[in-house]
Formats: sequence, C-alpha cells, structure tokens
Amino acid sequence: MLQGIASGLLGPRSFEGGFGTAALGLGLHFFIALSAATVYFTATRIWPSLLRRPLRSGIVFGLCVWAFMRFVVIPLSLVRMGHPGPLLIANQLFIHAFGVGVPIAWIAARSAQDLALEPLETKSPEE
Repeated sequence: MLQGIASGLLGPRSFEGGFGTAALGLGLHFFIALSAATVYFTATRIWPSLLRRPLRSGIVFGLCVWAFMRFVVIPLSLVRMGHPGPLLIANQLFIHAFGVGVPIAWIAARSAQDLALEPLETKSPEE
C-alpha cells in the first residue's frame, strides 16, 4: 500500500524501490493527512458551526476528502489504475468518512473546547 502511495510521484517503478519507496509512501500519507486536518481546522475558523456537530461535519468532510483525492489528486498523479468496483468504492467512502473525517472533526472540536476553558493571557497596559 505504501509503495502504491509513492507511485503517485514515481509511477510504477515505486514497486521496485523496496523500503525506500515504502518510506516515501508513508511520508506522503502523513503529509496528506496533515494537509486534510489543516484544511478542516482552517475551515472551522471560517465556519465555527463545524465544531458543534463533529460527527455530521466529519462524515461530510471525510467524503469531500475522498472526492478530492479521487477526482483531483489521483488523476494528476502518476498512478495508473482502473475504475474501482462498487465494493471498493463503498469501502473507501466508509474509511474516509469514519476513519479520516470524523477523527479530524472530533479532535478539532475537542481542541476548541479545551482552548475555551483556558484563561486568556492578557497584558496590562503598562507592559
């Protein structure tokens, strides 16, 4: 799987690269996940309502991540794959909704809640 992710940059030769291309794939996977989380956190600054319903918001966001990867990132990459069957698509949708979107939304909501409980540091006018 990790070499498959690396194939987005390297094409089919990534499957001949052993540990090196697997490590590249792992790094790319974390970069993509961090990018998705950054997009969600940024969106919560524009639409704070995303923080109030993390389950619903997370499912929708996860499905948007899947669509962006499927219809933008993969076509622009060097990955060459056929059309996935309905079972594979259903699996991908489920994983992105509940394994990507919901955890990101839940952590964002929890982080915002934790930050709201901490007192704000204010400087006195003399400083």
